[in-house]
Amino acid sequence: MSTLNQQKGNTVLTATLGLLAIAVIAGALYYVWRVQHRIAPKTTAATHKPATPLPKTNPTPDPYAGWKERCDTTYHYCFNYPSDWNFAIQLEAEEPCAAGEATLSSPSGAIEMQYINDNNHDGGLASFNPVMVDASLPRAKDLAILGGYVQLGGSFYASLNIVDASLLKTHPVAIGQETQLPQPFEFTDQGIEAKSCEGSFWTSLARPVASSDDAKAWFASNEAKQALQILQSFHHE
Repeated sequence: MSTLNQQKGNTVLTATLGLLAIAVIAGALYYVWRVQHRIAPKTTAATHKPATPLPKTNPTPDPYAGWKERCDTTYHYCFNYPSDWNFAIQLEAEEPCAAGEATLSSPSGAIEMQYINDNNHDGGLASFNPVMVDASLPRAKDLAILGGYVQLGGSFYASLNIVDASLLKTHPVAIGQETQLPQPFEFTDQGIEAKSCEGSFWTSLARPVASSDDAKAWFASNEAKQALQILQSFHHE
């Protein structure tokens, strides 16, 4: 009887182990199936508003696009001028305070400009009738442009002139009121060691006019406005 009971016990144990093995295998297979067929949890997609486009900025156009440039090699001053204006070098300054001169004229020949370097200083006060003042140049804050006219006999000579900005402080001007200013109009050159040299850059009508009204009207002409733009380009490298 003990042998029979032992055999039955072994059979029960074997069957139990078999079922346990099947259960383990089935569990493992089920786990693998779940991993392979895992369903991602539902997520609520975030709502994204389209980005607001930045406003387009138009670059500031270059007022001197297509113009030529003149830079002297001694004083290192530069200015721009239209390609259809006539430019000529009369004298090249070879050293600081040596004389140098360049000239410009409008296509019609009605307006003349001169850029001169020398070591001359003002020759005293003279009467001048201011018409416009540009308090500082865009590229040279220490310089200014003064426009107006002088009367010599029965003729009127209108001009635009570059001057030291400090001149407008020591000799205040009022538009339409005749004043006394140092002549000729000059500015102090820069970058020339310890030497004190003067430069001049101005534009004027090639011929004088017969009245003060004509002189004032000249400043509104297209060629005078273009000449003013040339003077406004003046700067030191």
